[in-house]
Amino acid sequence: MNMATKHYAINTWTLPKRALDSDFDLESSKYAQVSDGPFPEGSLTETVEISKSDELLCMLLLMMTIGGPMVWFGLGILVLAIGSWSKLFAWVVISIVLALHPIPDVCGLQMLLQ
Repeated sequence: MNMATKHYAINTWTLPKRALDSDFDLESSKYAQVSDGPFPEGSLTETVEISKSDELLCMLLLMMTIGGPMVWFGLGILVLAIGSWSKLFAWVVISIVLALHPIPDVCGLQMLLQ
């Protein structure tokens, strides 16, 4: 069942309050841009080989970003169970520092968020 679909891209922060009304016509508004989709049909069907070093780098990065917090919280439970009060205090302080430190703006993304 291949039906033609219209895709709308809307700048939601520019919509007027009347856009919440049920009689607001999205197709004729100046706020919506209509397209046939983001990519032409069948354009994302090719596969590309990845080198072993790129695969290793990707796996290490995912293990660090996804596995790091799980290991850290597991370490906190272990310190709570068999550690000393000073080690628990150090774990709490390091956790607070890691949670509240500012993230560097390496790609200029802070400018986009303003």
